[in-house]
Amino acid sequence: MQYIKWHFGEFIFAPHLQLLLRKHANTEYRLRLSTAETAILEQLLAHCGNLCEKETLTAYAWQGRPVSVGVLHIVEADILTGSRWVVSARQLSFMNQIICLVHTRHQLNAGDKQSSLNTYNQQQSGFTVFNYSWRSVSENEIVIFQVSPHHEVLKAKVDGYIEPLG
Repeated sequence: MQYIKWHFGEFIFAPHLQLLLRKHANTEYRLRLSTAETAILEQLLAHCGNLCEKETLTAYAWQGRPVSVGVLHIVEADILTGSRWVVSARQLSFMNQIICLVHTRHQLNAGDKQSSLNTYNQQQSGFTVFNYSWRSVSENEIVIFQVSPHHEVLKAKVDGYIEPLG
């Protein structure tokens, strides 16, 4: 099987390896790309000199999966009581740090009896900034470490794109 490699300037792009190489002053730099980054760069190079619309790149890179730029919606549920909350926040990220600026916290269902989730969200309503760190544990799972306002460790299923560490 023959693979396509793109050569431009000091760079070599190997989409099948999700790898971008840069050779500069006898040093080789390697950057492992995510699936979405690979798809976007591949489309831009394939249409070099042409305008590529954001919607086209998004549809190609995320293959129809919903993408919400910069906004994180978390549905929290207490299985024992039926209590459910949705927390929406603007998301800022750098490396493996996620800083969430909460703009809404809404109760979907109070549940059948007193829920610690209700108490938790009522207590947290005064906090508008949360700081998380995360690490991939498998292809579709991550562990999230909440740093502030209190320490917590969560395991989450990835449903869509997330930037891999490495």
